[in-house]
Amino acid sequence: AVALLTTLYGVLFARIIFLPAATKILQREEIVRFRNYMVAEGLSLLADRKSPRYIQDRMNSYLDPAIHFDIDKMKK
Repeated sequence: AVALLTTLYGVLFARIIFLPAATKILQREEIVRFRNYMVAEGLSLLADRKSPRYIQDRMNSYLDPAIHFDIDKMKK
C-alpha cells in the first residue's frame, strides 16, 4: 500500500508541478537563446559595416510584423 501511495504521489507531483515548470523553463530558455542570436547577428552586421537600413531589414525579418522597428520613426 505504501509503494502504491508513493507512486501515486510521484505521478501527481510530476504531472501537476514538474512538467509545467519544465515547460516554462524551456520556453524562457528559447527566448533567451533567440535574443542572444539576434544580438550576435546584429553585432556581426555592425562589424561587417553594413548599412543601417540593411541591418534594420535583416533584424526585422526575424520579428513579427507587429513589432518591427523603423529607423525613420526614431529620427523625429
